[in-house]
Amino acid sequence: MYPPRMHHRIAFQWFFLFASSCVTAAGCAEVLGIEEWTDPAGGGGAGASDAGPASSSSASGGGTGGNHVNGPTCSDGYSNGSETDIDCGGDGCKPCDDHLKCLGDADCKSGNCSDTGTCLPAGELGCEPRDDANPTCRDCAKNGMETDVDCGGEETCQLCRVDQGCVMDADCLSSVCASGKCVAGGPSAACHSGADCKSGTCGPGECVFGKCCL
Repeated sequence: MYPPRMHHRIAFQWFFLFASSCVTAAGCAEVLGIEEWTDPAGGGGAGASDAGPASSSSASGGGTGGNHVNGPTCSDGYSNGSETDIDCGGDGCKPCDDHLKCLGDADCKSGNCSDTGTCLPAGELGCEPRDDANPTCRDCAKNGMETDVDCGGEETCQLCRVDQGCVMDADCLSSVCASGKCVAGGPSAACHSGADCKSGTCGPGECVFGKCCL
C-alpha cells in the first residue's frame, strides 16, 4: 500500500502526462475543458501571431484610455487632430452636438456655429444685441472689462482661448497669459479641444468643463 501522500503524487504525475500528450490531439481541449484563446481585438485564435501594441491602433478607442498615443481617431475619447471638440468636428469626424465647440458651421450637426465658437440649435442667434453702456458676455464685441471678444476680464465671461487677448493668467482657459495673449496649456491645464493644449490632445479629466490637456 502506498501512503496517502504517494497516491496524490502518482495521480498528479499521471494527469500531467495525460494532459501533455492530449492537448495535441483533436478534440482533447474539449475533454479537458480548455477553451481556445481568442484575441479580444479580433486578431484570431491561438494560432494568431502577436501583433504587439500597434494592433490596438486599429481597434476602436473610448473612455479615458483610447488610442491618442498612436495618432488621432474619431473614437479615442480625446480631442486631437483637427477635431473642434472630443471626437467631433474638424475635417474627418462627425459634426458636434449643440453646445460643443466649433470653428465653422460644418463642425455642427445643427449647421450653426455661433460667433463665440459654440454649436447652437439651427436658427438661434449667437450674439445678443450690443449695448456698450451695458455690455454682456454674448454680444460678440470686446467691451466692458473683457480682454478679448466676450472673454476674460470678468468672472461672468468665459475664459479666453489660445491667441485671444489677456491681462493676467486668470483671463485664460490655459491659465497662462504671455505677452498679452493666452497660450496653449501644459499637462492638466483646462481645455475645450486639442488646440488649447501644447500636446495637441485634450481629454476627459477633472479640470474646468471636465476636460484637461494631456
